[in-house]
Amino acid sequence: MSNKYLTEKSWSDFSKKLDYEDKAWLKALAALSKAEKAGPEEQLKALDEVQEEADDLLKKNKADKPLAAYLKDVDAAIKDERKSLEKEIEKAEKEAQESEGEEEESPTLLTTKMVPLLREVRKGVVLKAMIAVAGKDCVVMVSRKPIGPPRRKLLTTELGTTSGVKFVTGECIFEQNSHTFVLLTQAAGMAKKIKEALLKQTEQRYKIRVRGEDPNDIDDDGEPAESGADQDDDEDEDGPITAEQAQYEEKLVTLEPLYLKAMKEQRPDAQRLRGVFEFMAGKATTRDWVGALKSMAMLNTMLGNPVDLAKASIPPAPPRPTAGGEVKPPATATPVDPNDPGQKFNTRLAALLPRIKGAPPEAATDIKLKVSEAGMFARKKEFDSANGLLDAVEKLLGQGGGAIPPAPPLPGDAPAVKPTATGGDEGAAFNARLAALLPKVKEAITSGRPDAQDIKLKVSEAGVLARKKEFDTANTMLAEVEQALAKVQAKVEEDVEEGVAETETEEQTDDAAAARYFELFNQLEADYLAAIKASGSDSKDISDRIAKLTQTWGRASDAAEGEKYGDAAQILQKLIDDDVLAQLLEAKREAAAESKPSGIVAQRKFMLERWARIPTELGVELQTLRKSLESAGTDGNPAELTDAIEAHLGKLLADMQNQLDAGINAGNMGVFKGLRQRVETDSVIGHLLKAPFMNGSKFKQATLDAMSEIEEALTV
Repeated sequence: MSNKYLTEKSWSDFSKKLDYEDKAWLKALAALSKAEKAGPEEQLKALDEVQEEADDLLKKNKADKPLAAYLKDVDAAIKDERKSLEKEIEKAEKEAQESEGEEEESPTLLTTKMVPLLREVRKGVVLKAMIAVAGKDCVVMVSRKPIGPPRRKLLTTELGTTSGVKFVTGECIFEQNSHTFVLLTQAAGMAKKIKEALLKQTEQRYKIRVRGEDPNDIDDDGEPAESGADQDDDEDEDGPITAEQAQYEEKLVTLEPLYLKAMKEQRPDAQRLRGVFEFMAGKATTRDWVGALKSMAMLNTMLGNPVDLAKASIPPAPPRPTAGGEVKPPATATPVDPNDPGQKFNTRLAALLPRIKGAPPEAATDIKLKVSEAGMFARKKEFDSANGLLDAVEKLLGQGGGAIPPAPPLPGDAPAVKPTATGGDEGAAFNARLAALLPKVKEAITSGRPDAQDIKLKVSEAGVLARKKEFDTANTMLAEVEQALAKVQAKVEEDVEEGVAETETEEQTDDAAAARYFELFNQLEADYLAAIKASGSDSKDISDRIAKLTQTWGRASDAAEGEKYGDAAQILQKLIDDDVLAQLLEAKREAAAESKPSGIVAQRKFMLERWARIPTELGVELQTLRKSLESAGTDGNPAELTDAIEAHLGKLLADMQNQLDAGINAGNMGVFKGLRQRVETDSVIGHLLKAPFMNGSKFKQATLDAMSEIEEALTV
């Protein structure tokens, strides 16, 4: 900390021979020092705490002049430090905006740079999305960071028009084996628009779903997932989809919204639900699907078993060539139409893919480029060019007979396991048994367990024996592998149970703190809202106390949002211990009583002055609405809309002022009842109450609050 008065050492030097109750003060100074590593925003929050504790320390030692002088220096240091931090934040924001502006005009943000981003979505990465829509056309942009209004120019340039363009924002996630756009708009008709836009922008064909914030509002492009080189790239890294993975991903689509709903309702067991969900998600991230399903079952039970967790079916694997060179699709697949050039191309490509994966390094790059180009021609239905490129790929691979290609290598440095190419029954049986085991073997190895190395060696040894046609010994070795895999699965289940138990133990304290925070919040909220409510009779002292109270309440809310419920509860408890709310409310009542106007002239003057403040209060809310509309991109001209609202509200307030004036002159206090009804039934205010981007009730409340203050002030 640059200023010595904001350090523990400075305080220690000052208070060395003095006896102060300074535990909270020292804690605030320590938190400020720690916040230096967290950035200027956290430092500002810590400064607020230091300011509060300094005021509290002075309050407890009012007659201590040396302390007062020291804390005066502390106050000056806080102001200097706050000013410096605010400049630092402003500078960082400016640099971020400039950095964003540097890429603003780059069209690659909508083309080549989109391809790797969309590939990451398949691996669980959530991207921000903005879509410019004009009639049947649209342009899509995705990004890891929030997409600001400056990007709209780039989108409209790509779209070729600025007339009638609507901007839709949301997120892109991978859900139901599709790139799913979760948007703040109605989903109907959007899926095909986005699919066509992405094909034009990236020359890649994606399976697209669109849904609104409601999980039931869904639009689908109506097409199955495409097979092709770009999708196979992901399979290279993650391996084939197992039964457990398919089951987990299918059920998560239904279970996750129910979990989020439960968290939003702030159920008593919310902390335990979060612990189980995060443990489950962690297992899925490491591809421990068995562990993930175990946790999913526990989460499902806690939510009341709303989801049937019966096993899902695995998507059929691509067809592979047999020993005789013939390609046979799985029994459950749609029969290949010999006259369909698209199916013929896909079958040929599927047969080549295992060989492509094992291509020699010196030819791998050239081969993959040709396969990618062949896929692009196939998507354009230019099959002659596509098949010509596959001919070139076959030459590079040295395509010869129709022997079964080797199975994919296991993770790690062990040599690949090659099933025997014999056509005998023993060889076929061994190959089938080994193929069934490989997904579980791969999961065991990637889990990093101590027995994984032994499993890998046994599988490798079994393959060597099979190639020597020593099938009895090879199958004995596979039996040992099966037993080892069973032990791995049992250990996984045990770890899941232990992990959830640990989560429960760790969160018991958090549960109690959260319960205490919400209890205090509900106890204080009504008095807090009454205390901070603006009044024409508020003095500077009262306004300062309101500002400090708002700051303190905000720190409690920030702590709760960061799940630091213990800290949040302590802050609210201190408000009770210091009687802050009761004292402030009493001061406001006394000030209101002293400032009541008497006589028609004074009453009318008070009414006019208080009424004149309403447009300023509404102006702030209109600016908030305008910025929200600009950010969401849901209205073509937010400025025109907010100007129209302002004009309507200005006329409404002028009419009501005239009626109030007439009522005061006539001594008719009943005029307030009719005017309140007029506010409640105003059509524009009714629309603002339903605005999805902000709290529209503030427009109504600002007017009603002013009327209540005027009525209270005029009542004798």
